[in-house]
Amino acid sequence: MATLKSKTPKFKSIAGEMEPGGAPIYADDVLRVQENSSADSLNFYEASRRLLPELLTWDGATSSKQFENGLILAGCEYDNTDTSNPVVSEGFILSGGEVCYFPGGTYNTGFTPGLLFLFKGPLTGTNRVFNDGGSKEILIEYSTIIEQGEITGNGLELQAGTAITATDEVVVLQIGLDDPFKGEDYFTLRAALNLPEFGAQLTEPAFTSVPLNGTNTVGAALPYLVSRVNNDGTTEIHGSVDLKVANQVGTPILAIVPSGAYNVNSLGSIPLNSVADGNNYYPVLIASDGGIRVKEPLAGWPGIDVEIVISAKFYGNTTVPTPYSYKKDFLNIT
Repeated sequence: MATLKSKTPKFKSIAGEMEPGGAPIYADDVLRVQENSSADSLNFYEASRRLLPELLTWDGATSSKQFENGLILAGCEYDNTDTSNPVVSEGFILSGGEVCYFPGGTYNTGFTPGLLFLFKGPLTGTNRVFNDGGSKEILIEYSTIIEQGEITGNGLELQAGTAITATDEVVVLQIGLDDPFKGEDYFTLRAALNLPEFGAQLTEPAFTSVPLNGTNTVGAALPYLVSRVNNDGTTEIHGSVDLKVANQVGTPILAIVPSGAYNVNSLGSIPLNSVADGNNYYPVLIASDGGIRVKEPLAGWPGIDVEIVISAKFYGNTTVPTPYSYKKDFLNIT
């Protein structure tokens, strides 16, 4: 893990206090200003880097932590339009306590989801010739080492013969064929602040359209019929239906999507509500197969079609519900 950058005392403001002789300013003071300013930024980013979620990669036997996380500072955006030859933009990463330049480029990934591993490279310098004719290194920067891996049935795999060690601070990008793993969930300030988990915790499941069977159609009172399973396990169903019951007997009338849109496994039917058309009450139930059933009212089926409105939230699973709650530390960024 990189250490925080040390700082030297800053200049005291002596405005209005200077004597005619001026203030003693040395050439090294220019470097002092640069280093102090750089340390402020690097220490902030280093503190953020230490908050990043742990990434596990395949070590040959299991998925384990094989390196520390680096941090994307800018750029490093990927374009996977050509899945075999994705393009990654130039950028900067924090690795090993230093800002490292990544030149970007096009990378051949073949026909598997690819991975790009970026971490601190060697120090490179630029020399300048002084007035006395001597040459001395005066400008320095860090490059980025680039390795390619892939995502297989085992998980995220490093490049064969990788140079990455347990103490390296590495950024990983998912390139090529799409995969659920996204580097931005592990190597950005967004990830350090828990924003991906924040979004997942607060996202409500989407409603799914409910198909109607037979000749029944969506009603006019609520011109839709939708359902969803909430994070706490309850099922919600809302909408209206025109029931073609002029010649109906006590059989199922309509059914909801049997794929993730309900959470019912009770041995008996769960009553939703009883809907009235002004004269008759129609008991509405949902069975363990997700089928919604409307039972014949006590007065019998009317000789005309009717519209019913369904608006219900219920729990129909035989397992005792576990209250849904946010993880207590999902906003902890300390």
